[in-house]
Amino acid sequence: MSVVFSSPQLGIVVSRQADSSQSWSGQYNGVAIKSAVPIDAGKLCVLLLDPDANQRSAFENLLCIDQQGNRIWTAKLPTSPDVFVRINMKAEGIWANTWSGFKVLFDERSGAEIRRSFVK
Repeated sequence: MSVVFSSPQLGIVVSRQADSSQSWSGQYNGVAIKSAVPIDAGKLCVLLLDPDANQRSAFENLLCIDQQGNRIWTAKLPTSPDVFVRINMKAEGIWANTWSGFKVLFDERSGAEIRRSFVK
């Protein structure tokens, strides 16, 4: 097991296992992390926060942080009410699925939406 991202200020650690799978520990501002994807050689990490952790109708729960715990970007939801429920890192960027049925491609460096489609 090797650490591939760490934010001591937030208590978040992302590790890679021998089989290349990843695991993480910690929370972001008291919210459970559903998925964590280190980027930029471990200098940044994309977090998908637990979509059930907030009672608001629109919960922008996909964000990127640096090792100091600073928020670099927050992905904008394509519609409201909505939340992101799954992410998948690909060569072209970060694919995120929403509860309402959108699949959105985001630029991993800026969090800007590249394209979206309705897949439900």
